[in-house]
Amino acid sequence: MSIISGQSAKIAADIRAKIEAGEWYPTMKLPTQQELAAYYQVNRSTVIAALDRLKARGIIVSIQGKGSFVSNDSSNEEGVVWKELAKWSFYPKNKALVQHLNEWENDATLIQLSKGVLAHELQPKNAIKEALTAMAAQNVGFGYGDGRGDERLRQALSVYLQERGFKHLLIRS
Repeated sequence: MSIISGQSAKIAADIRAKIEAGEWYPTMKLPTQQELAAYYQVNRSTVIAALDRLKARGIIVSIQGKGSFVSNDSSNEEGVVWKELAKWSFYPKNKALVQHLNEWENDATLIQLSKGVLAHELQPKNAIKEALTAMAAQNVGFGYGDGRGDERLRQALSVYLQERGFKHLLIRS
């Protein structure tokens, strides 16, 4: 047995173990050949040989242009369960980046372009205050009215129905 076939057998066994342990689940997309080669520190051809071993046993399937997936007879057309991809990962999560993003989110020296929020000094506070004061002075009703519906529509319906013989349907104000 050559070194390459020995390495591909070990890689195939490791991938199979991940599948059997549930770390890689049915219909899950496997990492790319390049990613697997980097992870196992081998040439891509060694990874291809390992994947071919698994394909021959029906453990994985490959879809041209999409990648390799853990085999499942009831898999969908794409062979991917997108919801589950976030749960399992070949690589560890980047918690440090998330922590930095959370810190930057609260940094007052940074402009938060993603939120579309104006800086405090650019906010038209006086104009907003005047508009709110003017609204508070009016009987706005917040668009809900008295609960009986729009007065003009009620009157128009009353006239329409009366013209068609429904005299007993008088709509009161």
